[in-house]
Amino acid sequence: MFAPRRQGPTSPNRGTYGTCGCDQWTPPQTTYHSRVLIHDRYGFVLTVVAAIGAVAAIASLVRPRILPWVRVYARAMIALVAVQVALGLLLVATGDRPQQLIHWFYGAATLLTLPLALLIGKRLGGREEQIWLAGGAVMTLLFALRALATG
Repeated sequence: MFAPRRQGPTSPNRGTYGTCGCDQWTPPQTTYHSRVLIHDRYGFVLTVVAAIGAVAAIASLVRPRILPWVRVYARAMIALVAVQVALGLLLVATGDRPQQLIHWFYGAATLLTLPLALLIGKRLGGREEQIWLAGGAVMTLLFALRALATG
């Protein structure tokens, strides 16, 4: 009734051998896609969190009492972006590359924007700190969107 499932070297679950006659083995696509898929999906979640944080940071300009929560967001976001960068570097170490070379720049910019905004804002204090935090949160969102589009 049903044909038996083929479990040879050309099975999609086990990879394939090259057709050039050189017996070069290619890993199965499911392994590649599952590794990159984690980086892609985590990047999307990170962008959504960055959008929420940017809205909160802008709101802190009008309502200064939420500024402590924005600071907590900024520190948590730095940690989340660092995990994403580590996942990306792990992918590079295992042989995967981003689709566009500019993805490297946007990934680094996403990682560095909030720490710089926190550092500069803390030194200035007062209203300038709120402005730097809001700007850093918005720029983090914009860089995350670009990194998502170029990955």
